[in-house]
Amino acid sequence: HALEDTHFHNFEEVRKFVDEWINFHRGGIHLLLERWEKVIENEEKYFD
Repeated sequence: HALEDTHFHNFEEVRKFVDEWINFHRGGIHLLLERWEKVIENEEKYFD
């Protein structure tokens, strides 16, 4: 878990953690969409 044993000393640390967490997942979601589009364009054939 991302928050296990995590201690924040101030609000700015919380804000930074949340921003980084959201940006990480946002990037993964965009990559997933791109990969799905590639699958559809290649008629669901295997590719690297």
